[in-house]
Amino acid sequence: MPFVPSPDFSIADFLMFSILYGSLAYLAVMLVETLVLWLLNWDSFTRSLRDSALANLVTTLLGFLPILFMPPWLYDMGLPLGMFVLCGLSILVEVIVLYIISTKSFGETLRTSCMMNICSYIPLYFFHPLIN
Repeated sequence: MPFVPSPDFSIADFLMFSILYGSLAYLAVMLVETLVLWLLNWDSFTRSLRDSALANLVTTLLGFLPILFMPPWLYDMGLPLGMFVLCGLSILVEVIVLYIISTKSFGETLRTSCMMNICSYIPLYFFHPLIN
């Protein structure tokens, strides 16, 4: 079941919280994935930042489509399984984006994409607002 704000919150408060949390989470994920790319010797820090930003932008934009057409059973999966599915989908999208924009082999791109998404989804799981 999707997160529904309590009656004590106005829709404006809920939207403001969602936009603020989403923006902070996006920036944190981009920073973590940039550091992982850089530490795995993907390229320079600036290039790693650009590649991470582009991969996350495409993943975010494509991530909004399933929300519109998401089957109800997906909400019932629970947070751990749902995060696992989302991590897998992020890896799938980001490996394609990174492979297209880089000169790396597909295997190296897949390994890098797996590492950067695992390193970003673990903190997201623990800081997700639905856990508290």
